[in-house]
Amino acid sequence: MYMENFNLSNILKQEIKKCIDPQYGSLVLLEIPPLPQFGEFSSNIAMVLAKHLKKSPSIIANEIKESLEKSPEFAKHFSAVIPGNSAYINFHVRAELLPNLIHGIISDSAFGRGGNKNKKILLEFLSANPTGPMHLGNGRGGFTGDCLANVLQWAGYDVWREYYVNDTGNQVINLGKSIMAASGFYTEQGGEKLYKANYINDLAKELIPKKDDDIKEIGKQGVAIILNDIQRVAQDKMHIKYDQWYSEQSLYDTKKIDAILQWLEKENLIYEKDGARWFVSSRFGDEKDRVAVKSDGGKTYMLSDIAYHKDKFERDCDHLITILGADHHGYVGRTYAVVEALGYKKEQLDIILVQMVRLIENGKELKMSKRGGAFVTIEELIDEVGHDVARFFFVMRAPETHMDFDLNLAKEQSSKNPVYYVQYAHARICSILNKVQSSNLKIKNSKLKIVDEYAPNSHERVLAAHLMRFPDLIEETAKTHAVHHLPAYAIKLADLFHRFYEHCRVIEDDKVNEERLKIIQAAQIVLKNVLTVIGVSAPERM
Repeated sequence: MYMENFNLSNILKQEIKKCIDPQYGSLVLLEIPPLPQFGEFSSNIAMVLAKHLKKSPSIIANEIKESLEKSPEFAKHFSAVIPGNSAYINFHVRAELLPNLIHGIISDSAFGRGGNKNKKILLEFLSANPTGPMHLGNGRGGFTGDCLANVLQWAGYDVWREYYVNDTGNQVINLGKSIMAASGFYTEQGGEKLYKANYINDLAKELIPKKDDDIKEIGKQGVAIILNDIQRVAQDKMHIKYDQWYSEQSLYDTKKIDAILQWLEKENLIYEKDGARWFVSSRFGDEKDRVAVKSDGGKTYMLSDIAYHKDKFERDCDHLITILGADHHGYVGRTYAVVEALGYKKEQLDIILVQMVRLIENGKELKMSKRGGAFVTIEELIDEVGHDVARFFFVMRAPETHMDFDLNLAKEQSSKNPVYYVQYAHARICSILNKVQSSNLKIKNSKLKIVDEYAPNSHERVLAAHLMRFPDLIEETAKTHAVHHLPAYAIKLADLFHRFYEHCRVIEDDKVNEERLKIIQAAQIVLKNVLTVIGVSAPERM
């Protein structure tokens, strides 16, 4: 468990809040200064308060600084500096605290974990339609979701991983038509868009349908085969273990679809128009009402979504997170409307949209695959570059941004490849630690005083400061869901370690610098933990 005594950012925030009007407490934010010499933290609270207090930001900054310096708790941990006439306040951690921080990390292999939040989060992610193998976009959503689940668990939440299987409706029939067409028993009708990729031919060969076979039944059989393959790839290739694969068809089998329809009628949330039945989603902020039951009596996905979200909340979930492909952006408004119509708050649901991915090799986009035909599968990519590289690369970019996956870079076995660079840092530390342990080297106490060892801008101090930020990163990422900050943190940590090792000898003349040894021990723990949260391995040899 992360030791509260070392949660310096929380201590600093509380000290600043004591210096200002309580109504502005939520406005206190901390930043990381652009250069180490400016300290470990900075705050623009003076500029934020200026518009509220109608005072000069520099005057407010100095008032806060003077107030902070009167606090024994603040003085024990920090010193404050206002550079020039700036309204920014920079904060330096007391050098004598840093060895205790390093010792705290070494004594806690789970450094970064938060306490039990007593809150259950249901995270639905990936959920590719079982009408074809998973492509690159699905892979991005899968890795992002699994990494986020890891972060939430490290932060202390109870997390439930779920895959929603769309195994009913027109897409099942279309899959059946596609398989029958590939077998020569069905002719595509005008306006139809059947699946025509290579895997359809494989399904036709495996199922060997007959001319008079029921199309829907063939579609169901095709879905079962594809779903089994998706489950295999998710677990064996992507290393994602779901708590539940939730079948949409089960909503019909258990009569939950009928129950939700009756509930909507009882609550006056549905009406008839043009022979169809409409859910009043516009009443809850959606751009228009949505058809729940078509004029021919067929149930729509809208009705399934309402029943599914009701089921989610009734499983004692405090919060829902859903990760969707960017092509599902039209579902966002209606889904929030569903949550409100069910009597919950919009704030109890977060929807993350994941943009598409292009696979680039030698500067050109690759579109074809042996299995998918018109698209490259995530399995093919993982087989080509490995799980660790694929996962790290996908998580490394913010989900809302379009992504080019550089295949040439992914295959690099050098420091140019960010995954290799980070993992090599961990292996290098393990090698040093093993050498110290196996060679029975003498421990040499540093001649420098602690305040000199951790002097401003020293490699020891900069590395230690980055290590202490890991718990804050976990907590912040659990709130923002911005998991791409984790690989960025790992890359910077690897970079700071490499610089530290180049300038600060841990082993010299067959003797070990004790303080520096402790620093790299702490770095090894944090580096392993951040890689674990991302979901990639931390090799001890490379």
